[in-house]
Amino acid sequence: MKSNQGLIRSHSSLLAALFRAMDILLILSALYLSALMLGVSWHDYFTIAGCIAILIYIITAEMTALYASWRLGSLFDENKQVIITWLAVVFVLLVIAYSTKTSAIYSRRVLLTWMIVTPIILSIFRIIARQVLRELRERDRNLRIAAIVAVSDAIVMSQLVNQVIYLVKADVTPYQLAQEGIRRLQKVHAPIVGIVLNQVSPPKKSARYGHYHGYYGYGKT
Repeated sequence: MKSNQGLIRSHSSLLAALFRAMDILLILSALYLSALMLGVSWHDYFTIAGCIAILIYIITAEMTALYASWRLGSLFDENKQVIITWLAVVFVLLVIAYSTKTSAIYSRRVLLTWMIVTPIILSIFRIIARQVLRELRERDRNLRIAAIVAVSDAIVMSQLVNQVIYLVKADVTPYQLAQEGIRRLQKVHAPIVGIVLNQVSPPKKSARYGHYHGYYGYGKT
């Protein structure tokens, strides 16, 4: 049976894995860039610190459900969770450095810069990711609508009636898809007598769908 889930939801596990991979990459990149900007040579102990930070971050993120779907949550709450998770990493790293007496081998300027820059980069990534996912969801919705237009039984039924009134749901069906549906009906010589814009308030009608009138030569309905 074909799933009714959208493209994003059906690949939610893959998306969560991608977020984990990006977080790992960004944490290490932030450390590397911090050392590079401050003119400090990269050493193995930086690699060790980065790997420990990633391990702590991923474990904490799993415990706090950071990689769960945030579609219904606010961007502020998601980024707040990112900052809290990173603060837990910083705390554990400081405890480890103090207990093992290894803090002296690290450049404090590099570590401080890394600890400040990392949550900023992680938050920016999520802002961009949200915008990309919003666009993908919109395209996926439009594609599913297009599929309905393409295979609708209305095309077949239009051959069995004397008159056809074309219904368009406001703020749901993009006008390009509505036009395509009408073109398909025209190809089979469907007897279209008018177009009805459904579930729309008068101000929105003129703003988004007003150009339907007269375009197909059917006049007002």
